[in-house]
Amino acid sequence: MSCSTLFAARLSRLSRSSPEGTRGRITDHQERGNPIMLQILSIFGLSIIVGVMLRHRHRFLTWCSRAADWAVCLMLFLLGLGLGASDRLVGNLATLGWLGLAFCLASVAGSLLLIWPVYVRWFRGRL
Repeated sequence: MSCSTLFAARLSRLSRSSPEGTRGRITDHQERGNPIMLQILSIFGLSIIVGVMLRHRHRFLTWCSRAADWAVCLMLFLLGLGLGASDRLVGNLATLGWLGLAFCLASVAGSLLLIWPVYVRWFRGRL
């Protein structure tokens, strides 16, 4: 099972309400932990080791880079499918857009407020 499929499945489970009687209680899945994260980290670590051993094979690494680009595009497409299938998300799209705009404007305003003293102190006469 791919990571994007697992993510879409978990997203759909989160969008549904919890069954009666399980709200607030620890479920079996929570007690066991999350073994998928250990698998992901192990694969990532193994790929780093293999990459170090194959770092002089430029043709193979070029192919791997292209394959990774396509894999990322495919995962983004599958993520979009999973998000688009969520009625709750699509229903709240306008609210999410306004929140995104508010966060964007607040980030820009905060950056400008924090950089102004630096500009005045070191760059006023130079720029």
